[in-house]
Amino acid sequence: MCGVDRPTERRVADLAVIDGRLAVIIDAAAAGTVASLLDAALATRYRLGLPPLPDAHEVLAAARHAHAMHTLGVVPQPVPALATDAVTAGSWVTTRQAAKLLGITPRAVTKRAAAGKLDGRKLGGRWLVRFDQERAA
Repeated sequence: MCGVDRPTERRVADLAVIDGRLAVIIDAAAAGTVASLLDAALATRYRLGLPPLPDAHEVLAAARHAHAMHTLGVVPQPVPALATDAVTAGSWVTTRQAAKLLGITPRAVTKRAAAGKLDGRKLGGRWLVRFDQERAA
């Protein structure tokens, strides 16, 4: 298997250096598999009385979040250097982006979404907010 070129298979994982750190990039469709594997590993460690792996819960939440977004067809806007005109009506944005657009804190955005004052969805433990309603808020 090593050294064999298989161009017909799609690549689901890759490595990248981001901000000087090595990162594993996975396909959003594969995130559900990663979440299931990590969840099983954490459950096994718990049953054996072993401590959880460092940062495992954060990685698990991110994998669940990516899988949920993929399942719903949601593509978030990039967070760095967010310009109001870069977000189109009907886009889903993070609470941080919504807070920047509304001039409030991310926590206030979360509270408004949870209360139904903003069109929001909780995916993998994180909130996304639909842009067109927040402009009117």
